[in-house]
Amino acid sequence: MNQSSLLLLLVTCVLSVLFTGLVRHYALSRGVLDVPNARSSHARPTPRGGGLGLVLAFGLSIAYSILLHDSTQPHSFFLIALLVAGALVATVGFVDDHGGLPAKWRLLIHLLSASILVFAMGEPVRLDLGLGPIELPWLAYPLSVFGIVWMLNLTNFMDGIDGLAGGQVVLASAFIAIFVLCCTPNTEAALPVALLAASALGFLIWNFPPARIFMGDVGSGTLGLVLGGFAAWHSVTLGSQWLYVWLLLMGVFVVDATYTLTRRLLRGQNIAQAHRSHGYQRASRQLGAHKPVTLTCYLIITVWLAPWGWAVATTKVHGLVALGVAYLPLVLLAKYFRAGELDD
Repeated sequence: MNQSSLLLLLVTCVLSVLFTGLVRHYALSRGVLDVPNARSSHARPTPRGGGLGLVLAFGLSIAYSILLHDSTQPHSFFLIALLVAGALVATVGFVDDHGGLPAKWRLLIHLLSASILVFAMGEPVRLDLGLGPIELPWLAYPLSVFGIVWMLNLTNFMDGIDGLAGGQVVLASAFIAIFVLCCTPNTEAALPVALLAASALGFLIWNFPPARIFMGDVGSGTLGLVLGGFAAWHSVTLGSQWLYVWLLLMGVFVVDATYTLTRRLLRGQNIAQAHRSHGYQRASRQLGAHKPVTLTCYLIITVWLAPWGWAVATTKVHGLVALGVAYLPLVLLAKYFRAGELDD
């Protein structure tokens, strides 16, 4: 990564810090606050919607990087689509943070945005189950759209305690940008992911426990879309193993959200109803603080999930094997904290 790219990363992080501060001032002046209720994991009213700051910083940096390259290149076309799709999700999230939006309209925009990204990639994600990539011409497109929408929603689900979502994005994006630089000659695939990490880091300065502002749907929804989009894009452009690399680095979110949703379904609970039964939420209540849980998740990503991601990126281990081994302790942790169960 050259000097101009490093400078762009620094500027992006600084812009994210400044924009988030401005959004916080706006939220306080307009009374856009997350007031604690029975389903909350925080104790005092806190400004929300701070994710708008990192979204703006990320969007501006991506737009600038497109201008530096030939806009007719395939990766530029995808990034332009990412800006359009991200703007749609961010707009819906902004409206939702200011008073709510019917779920059907949110879902419609989410599906449309994911479809834009899949169309821009030119081809859907290929699954490699150990016998080579599987071609599913008619099924692959809706599965790709569903996967991106699921990543969007699980990021929203996991944005429930201070610093968790922002830190997850910083670490996952930073590690994957490094892996791409080390394992492939495709530097164009690394810079956008690094810019995402820089944007999230700027926001995390405000959101690290105790948080001075929350991300809100404008941030969590857009981040989830971008994460899902990058995972699909890398699997198409760099190789099918990169989907597993992303799933590994996002393992804390994927396992907790999926385990919790499955348990709620099996227990006959209304999965559309807001709750605080995710494993990380139950752990923070048991420990009486957000910071130990957030820092533990950072540690899990760094010392457990990232090495498995590296092993898959360097093709030393097949992605399915790595997922099985790396996810097992996370499933046991979710079970230990009784994710998906209502409070006693």
